[in-house]
Amino acid sequence: MELQTWYAIGLGMLAMLRLVYYVVWRICVIIKSFTAYFLLKHLVYPHILPRIPFLGVATRCQTLGVALYSIANVLCMTIGVSTPEQVGARASLLSIANMIPLLIGPRLSLVSNFLELSVRSSSGIHVWIGRTAIAQAVVHMTISVVRGVEFKWDRVTVSGVVVSAARKYNEAELNLKQAGSAIAAIFFTSLIFIRGVMYELFLRSHFVLSVTIVVALWRHIKTKRISSKIYLWIGVSVWTLNSIVHWAMFIFRNFVFGHPIARAQISQLVDAIQIDLIVPRPWKIHAGQYIFLTIPGVGTWSALQSHPFMITWWNEDPRESKICLLVKPQRGFTSKLARNTDYPMRAFLDGPYGLRHKFGDFGTVLMFASGIGVAGQLPHVKELIAGYNNFEVRTRRIALFWQIDRECHASWVQQWMNELLEKDTDYVRRPPCAVSYPNRFQILQISLFILGRFRSEETHFGDVKKYGNHDRIEKIYSGMNVETRLDQEFERRRGRIMISTCANPYLTDRVRDSAQHHIHKNDRFVELEFQPPTPGAHVWARDKLDFRCRGA
Repeated sequence: MELQTWYAIGLGMLAMLRLVYYVVWRICVIIKSFTAYFLLKHLVYPHILPRIPFLGVATRCQTLGVALYSIANVLCMTIGVSTPEQVGARASLLSIANMIPLLIGPRLSLVSNFLELSVRSSSGIHVWIGRTAIAQAVVHMTISVVRGVEFKWDRVTVSGVVVSAARKYNEAELNLKQAGSAIAAIFFTSLIFIRGVMYELFLRSHFVLSVTIVVALWRHIKTKRISSKIYLWIGVSVWTLNSIVHWAMFIFRNFVFGHPIARAQISQLVDAIQIDLIVPRPWKIHAGQYIFLTIPGVGTWSALQSHPFMITWWNEDPRESKICLLVKPQRGFTSKLARNTDYPMRAFLDGPYGLRHKFGDFGTVLMFASGIGVAGQLPHVKELIAGYNNFEVRTRRIALFWQIDRECHASWVQQWMNELLEKDTDYVRRPPCAVSYPNRFQILQISLFILGRFRSEETHFGDVKKYGNHDRIEKIYSGMNVETRLDQEFERRRGRIMISTCANPYLTDRVRDSAQHHIHKNDRFVELEFQPPTPGAHVWARDKLDFRCRGA
């Protein structure tokens, strides 16, 4: 065969390989897109049951995951066993193995960031693994207690053999009872109505009880099989490594040579407070990040307390890095913060943590917030407008729907909203022929839904007023009609649509249910990690901040 023939064959094979690669790549993209949409539409987004008081809510995906995990543990305990003693032995080994992911260190958010999981997902995994480990420990202890000790009652045993055996048995049982008591204490203090009332006590006791369990288990299994010891050693090693990394990051963030420690200035707002922090070591802040804040000067035990807060705003000055936190005082630590607004105080930061959502990949971004939940949405608006001005995002419409209880609550973010509207430079770039069409080039639209306590006596329920340049701020003196708003936005969509919520559970459920009937293949829905508490909830059910994230 001539040389030019081989050349033609080789050239044709290269062309065929490129064609095959393109076809396979397109098929994979189509399958991935369809599979992702199918899973989100039918597993991730829908709730399996309506929201139940005291129990909360779960999606189909969460329920399926818990069911598969529970079934796997039951099968591992029961397959191939013939006696209760074997079941108890397997239960003890599985319980210790399940404790390995529970001993991940003092900060769950650190591992969540590393694994790119939301705080809600990590917390849910932690809770269900903990419940499974407790259930397996109960099975092991129950079988150990009821099985008894076999011995022959005669003069030889009475003379000393049985006595020594009984002492050995009692020592092992004592360690088992110590571990069991600590496990029971962790279970009861983790219940929502106890955790809500004694949140600080829960955090400290959780650590102490965990150490007690590890020590008691080590003493209990020191004469057992080597695999139990290996599992426990792995768990302790993971905890030690994670703790070293966490404290190294804490020292790096708070102590800088030649710079003072972070200072916190607290300002009183209407039913809220604003915390301005001057940090010693700046970093590139992204929307969705939060920090754990410690202010020793607030109270006697405040140096031992660390609480999460969303970063609501930050400055762009490289010479002085300042971040702002918007907080609605509830009780405990946040109520003490509201009483210390006179002078700056020393503060320590732990973080930042939080997942970064790619809102800029969507042409239309719809944001729903209620009350203090605007603190979670505002950073995304800031980042999107900055990206739009720098031609870095695809977003061409941002709609913020914010529901508040009182009209005066709008002052919480009035200054920042004005700054966002000023930075919305789309009007500066519009052509002269578009003067008569101001809404044609609109990027940011803000809609406030005010439920009561109007400022003016002339304002009535149901009124609608518009403010700002080109009427970009709309005040509606009534509750939010989620279905109507989504209908309007999907009719005038600009590209793919992202729906995000940072609202109380009632409003979030309404947005979620309505979004499921509107979203198309390339649209997405997400709940941000910070969610405001339920209006009118009992005091034990209203944690200071509820960090969760469900969706895509």
